[in-house]
Amino acid sequence: MSTRANPMQAILQFLREGRELDALEEFSSGFQTDEKTAKAAIEAIVDASPPVYVSDEYLLISRTEEGYEVSSFLSKDEARDKADDLLSSRKEVVIAVTIARSMSNRFMLDFQ
Repeated sequence: MSTRANPMQAILQFLREGRELDALEEFSSGFQTDEKTAKAAIEAIVDASPPVYVSDEYLLISRTEEGYEVSSFLSKDEARDKADDLLSSRKEVVIAVTIARSMSNRFMLDFQ
């Protein structure tokens, strides 16, 4: 059983991280409900929630003699380290942060 007075913050964090099973367990424990009730509540929260915008994916775009190369990283430091490595051999190196990946993924999932 959850020791917090209101476990909603943890439940929402689990959902943001894509950990629905942990959110379900936290809901069931925190609100002392059965699994069926917790599952219905979690599904309702997910359905009512706006898309989560992910801002922790970094795209490294660099120009080579042949064209452009794009790499994806989940940490800014990793992207910076790779960019530093490429600066001596590439004409241009740019790091961009994606902010709408989840929205497009959610849209695509709705039409599969």
